[in-house]
Amino acid sequence: GIAQQFTTSISTSNKSVQVGDVFKLIYSISSSGNFNVTGIKPPSFSGFSFVKESNGESHRYINGKQTHSFEYTLYLKANKKGTFNITPLIFVTGTSETKSSFFTVQVGASDPKSSLNPPKNSNLFTRIDVSKKNPFKGDVVLVTYKIYSLYGNLSLDDYDYSMIDGVWT
Repeated sequence: GIAQQFTTSISTSNKSVQVGDVFKLIYSISSSGNFNVTGIKPPSFSGFSFVKESNGESHRYINGKQTHSFEYTLYLKANKKGTFNITPLIFVTGTSETKSSFFTVQVGASDPKSSLNPPKNSNLFTRIDVSKKNPFKGDVVLVTYKIYSLYGNLSLDDYDYSMIDGVWT
């Protein structure tokens, strides 16, 4: 039989990455037929810290043609300034392996002034409450994020919680 053909792509959530930023690398594999991703061999990414990973899949039928896609998202934190090459990720589908391409990330120095003046929106505000104001090392602390809005419909589709150095999650 004819071997199944796969297409891979990589995209990122941030075009401009600064030291300390958490950003997403989104790897996608797709084909016109059904397939199962039975394993993922992650890339190596020196210069970055692993934050978390997630995945999902979709099936589309457009004009009678089927497309099956699987997406793997890698959340990374930039640790130092420079240009970094991230090695290919490998999707394992049954007995075959499909490699993504290399990905280059340019990381700039963080700008301390940029976080001092976040954009203002008088229709939204947030409150962050913690269950313990002075915890000891190892204490469990519940952090509650509340968003207050004057908008009728508010949808949180794509959100990331900032990672804090020295905190266990």
